[in-house]
Amino acid sequence: MLLRFVNTSILVLATFLTLTGVYGLIFEFNSWLFEVHRMSGWALISLLPWKVGIAWRSLKRGLQ
Repeated sequence: MLLRFVNTSILVLATFLTLTGVYGLIFEFNSWLFEVHRMSGWALISLLPWKVGIAWRSLKRGLQ
């Protein structure tokens, strides 16, 4: 269950960050949108240790 949650969360956050980033490049960022973009970036960074663990287990399984 954790595997699916982490992978889905990373996908959603990366998509959201891409969309808000492109919006920020084209139009002027509102202050609340900038804060949401910033918090999403920190959330993505906080999920990386779990993703590294998932990838590491997968690599170990593939090498055996």
